[in-house]
Amino acid sequence: MQLNAQFVFAQKLDSISMLIGDQQYLTLATNEKDIGENPFTILDTMSWFHIVDKGNWTLVNRSYERKILFTVFDSGYYTIRPLGILPDKDSILQLGNPLSIEVTNPSDSLNILRPIKSIEETKTEFRYFTLIVLGILLIAGMLFVLWLFFKADRIKPSVIYLPLERKIWEQSLQSLYELDEKKLWQNGKVKEFYDGINLILRNYLSAGLKVPALENTSGEIIDFIKTSRQEIKDWEVLRDCFKESDFAKFANMVPLSEKNLHWFDFAKQFVKENADFSESILEETRMHWLALLGESMASQFESQIETVPSELLQLYDSTNLGKIELLHQLINRSAFQLPESWIKWHEMHIGVFFRWQFNILSISNHKVIQLLLMIFVLPFITLFLPFVWLVSIWKKQDLFSRGVFGLSSNNKLVLRKIK
Repeated sequence: MQLNAQFVFAQKLDSISMLIGDQQYLTLATNEKDIGENPFTILDTMSWFHIVDKGNWTLVNRSYERKILFTVFDSGYYTIRPLGILPDKDSILQLGNPLSIEVTNPSDSLNILRPIKSIEETKTEFRYFTLIVLGILLIAGMLFVLWLFFKADRIKPSVIYLPLERKIWEQSLQSLYELDEKKLWQNGKVKEFYDGINLILRNYLSAGLKVPALENTSGEIIDFIKTSRQEIKDWEVLRDCFKESDFAKFANMVPLSEKNLHWFDFAKQFVKENADFSESILEETRMHWLALLGESMASQFESQIETVPSELLQLYDSTNLGKIELLHQLINRSAFQLPESWIKWHEMHIGVFFRWQFNILSISNHKVIQLLLMIFVLPFITLFLPFVWLVSIWKKQDLFSRGVFGLSSNNKLVLRKIK
């Protein structure tokens, strides 16, 4: 500690020795903090001295104290000069006591001698168990892929496309029940009520009884029924129903509630009484494979009188025919002749998985080579299958889709369920 008149200044360290990278405090104490106001002017000149926290002056027992946290990153002996500065008329006086510090490296524990130990074999049971599990999963995946490839286009009769649509008369009855639930005439909407009955009856005549009812007037519809001599029941009452509907729609007539109930009940009765006649007409006009394709091409199908789906009827083109090949028992093929538009639609519905099988078999026509190629790529397909499956889910695609056409147990064409 140095004294100059009434001024006091001191500096001290927590320890005179430390390890490289350790931290300790340099404490400054004075009765007038202006003396040590700027100790960093001197500390900044010491390149080895690295300040962590400059601290602040605090008043302790009528004197000021400041703790500076620092560290050192080089070993050696260092000296901290006096840090108190007292300006004088002729020169600048430095107050404080110089401090010495020794910085050393930490001891290297690797230099300590150890006894020589023999080589020990580490336990590997877990690694073997993991490999066994992965191997079992790979074999199971390969068997699953092999089973799918072996099955290929062969499908069970339970998934053959069957037209399960509701009959026309059932659809018409359902439409009438839905109209009744709206309570139109009860809520003053008489015109909408009769308009709904008229439209349902016209659709039933057109789709169920093959009467051109949608494009003709009420009178023209009745005249067609009279001249065609069709066995449509209650057609005379139907004429009166149409007249009542026309008055309500076009003349703003408001029938009594009893009339509304009467014509609604008649509409239901008309649909039911002509249901058998409707089914006989639709059966005569139903399009099946034999009627559409002829005997030769229809013989390729398991059931020649199966109804042709509307999707295929819309795509049908008899001028351009092509060959379609379906797979069974891993590598065996069965060829069929169909319209090219149907073949393209079938190919659009084949998923990535079964495209692999077609592409592999297309490499060679020799069955031995095809079989060897199939066995060779089996593990690779199994490994990539989970990744491709996740991609197909993300793209909302059916990875295992096998198209529209399938093979029956008799190697005949059958339709899969059309979504």
